[in-house]
Amino acid sequence: MPRWGTIEHEKDSVRQTPPLDSPPQAGNDGWLTATVSPIFQGNDGRKAPGAEALLTHFLRVRDSSYHGTEVMMIDGVLGLESALALRRQLRGQGKKLVFTNGCFDILHVGHVRYLAEARRLGDALLVALNSDSSVRTLKGPMRPVQSASDRAEVLLALRAVDYVVVFDDATAERLVRLLRPDVYVKGGDYDPAATEGPRYLPEARAVAEYGGQVAIIPFVAGYSTTGILRAAGDEGNERT
Repeated sequence: MPRWGTIEHEKDSVRQTPPLDSPPQAGNDGWLTATVSPIFQGNDGRKAPGAEALLTHFLRVRDSSYHGTEVMMIDGVLGLESALALRRQLRGQGKKLVFTNGCFDILHVGHVRYLAEARRLGDALLVALNSDSSVRTLKGPMRPVQSASDRAEVLLALRAVDYVVVFDDATAERLVRLLRPDVYVKGGDYDPAATEGPRYLPEARAVAEYGGQVAIIPFVAGYSTTGILRAAGDEGNERT
């Protein structure tokens, strides 16, 4: 179950996770609307353009599109409503939410260093994890190597990662538009100013629209999931 202000003993330290005031009730659309509305409102009280349509979309798909039962049994994995509650509470406390996303199929030291750098940019790190179907769309029919539940559990074992939310889209743009993190982080050689091509980052466009911060952290040279699979004699798309 999602954690509500629990204390986790990790390695040689104790980490206090940002607490939520109370767990949301599943299926409570009124609660979700009340939670989302303040996030979309600007200083003048008016909702951002397209806010109602986006809210309607998420009310329709609800949490079922973003996780399976097995994934949600992992402590620290949030459904949509819980992620919204976390966002609202952190904002009320004047704390920064850092958001990143990826497949994280086979975790390696490049991922670990990248996530540690991302966590230092704010008060809580939420990792949006591509679902199994999303990874297959992006990487091919023989990926992921590990299920979403396994990948989420490994990520949450890292001191840097506070929460995980699983999503089905090819990009995390819609989640970014909904949660409006203070800092959006991505690894690699993306260009936040690009509007097309391989360096284009749709999430960065969404962040720019509401005035958030985009941070690009370079990959650690020599580390990649593809490289690990190749070294093991398996590139992920040719498994038997």
